[in-house]
Amino acid sequence: MTNVFACFSRSAKSRRAGRILICSILTFGILMSSTACKKKIFKERSDIDLSSFDECPVELMVKVIRNRKVRVTLTNKGETSYSYGHEYRLEYRQSGKWYKVPFLPNVRFTQMGSTLGHGETFTLGDEEYVISNKAEMTYYLDEMHSDLPSGHYRIIKEISPKSSPNTHFWIAGEFDLETATSEAVPLQKSKIDPAQVIPTDEQTLRITSAYYIREENTLMIKYSKNIEFLLEMQQDGQWYEIPVKGYGTTFDSSRLDQEIEMYLNQELASGHYRLILDNYLLGNTKEDSPRRYHTYEFDI
Repeated sequence: MTNVFACFSRSAKSRRAGRILICSILTFGILMSSTACKKKIFKERSDIDLSSFDECPVELMVKVIRNRKVRVTLTNKGETSYSYGHEYRLEYRQSGKWYKVPFLPNVRFTQMGSTLGHGETFTLGDEEYVISNKAEMTYYLDEMHSDLPSGHYRIIKEISPKSSPNTHFWIAGEFDLETATSEAVPLQKSKIDPAQVIPTDEQTLRITSAYYIREENTLMIKYSKNIEFLLEMQQDGQWYEIPVKGYGTTFDSSRLDQEIEMYLNQELASGHYRLILDNYLLGNTKEDSPRRYHTYEFDI
């Protein structure tokens, strides 16, 4: 009888020890899960001190379009013109802190600067123009960064007063990213009035060639300057906009043929295309001075 009782007691102790062990394992697992949830997705803390609106009265707004394509709008609300480039910084907010989001190794930005006016006018020949106080840029975040989680982000841009190019301000716009989708981007009809188009040949526009590298989804343009074009495709007699992710070039003023790489958001089908150059590059014109566009048509 004693032996049976002793055996039972040992079994009870073994079961109790097993329960304690199981509880310990579960507790450890919960702690590990909690630690994993708090693990930093991006490791490098932000080192940017944003400028105040009083220092730099320029507003930066970010709108998410689709598939993590974002449109950045700069609006100058002051009385000073600014210079800015296409480059930006992306940061992710976690646990109340901002962290840098790295770019993919092959991401490059053109070094061409642009002007953000404050509504001032200038005269060219017999026509008067207004330098716009707004500017828009489009970025395809999934193509420029890897494995972006859903969450809260901000895009930061550096700008400088035209009157003081060595002074630098940092401005930012915050936004949220949800899970990316594979939804196709529909083509948008061209917004250019045919009456404003000036058809040109290679000599007039100084484009010597335009050819498509399908393996790299890149349109190569040989042109006499470092400049950005619009791209459109013709379907059933109507022109449609083709989204452009960005440009790459190494500009050499001693060369007549600059090779400009136009990086595209979608593969180009065989068809008829045109490159468009805005003949007036400094912004919006008055109603009595419409914009004019040089075009160069080619086939793929």
